[in-house]
Amino acid sequence: MSPYAASRSVSGCVLQDVRFEIFVDEEEARLRCRLLLASGEALHSLPVVDRQWNWLLQRFLEGGSAAENVAGARKKLNGEIRERVVQSKCRLARIGLTRPKEERCWLMLDSLFPEPQESWLE
Repeated sequence: MSPYAASRSVSGCVLQDVRFEIFVDEEEARLRCRLLLASGEALHSLPVVDRQWNWLLQRFLEGGSAAENVAGARKKLNGEIRERVVQSKCRLARIGLTRPKEERCWLMLDSLFPEPQESWLE
């Protein structure tokens, strides 16, 4: 395949730190993150498209009031879950470049390792 025919690109990066943010609109909650790479470069406000991480967010947001759930999810994600990721020997972010839309592309977090586990909900 010709490199000019590609419509998406993915690259893996070792990360040093991660911070999560949750944005809520009328339709749904969206997870974004800030990554500090091992190189020292920071990537701000990347949309998270990883299915497992979005699954974890949705589980945190189930039941109760939306405001309390978002605050609790944000605290848990940036607390003990962030620590699990940062302490892992396998800290990797796959950064993707979206398909062009209206002649624009942007970076997204395609995957974040380690992947979340069911036990992290406890």
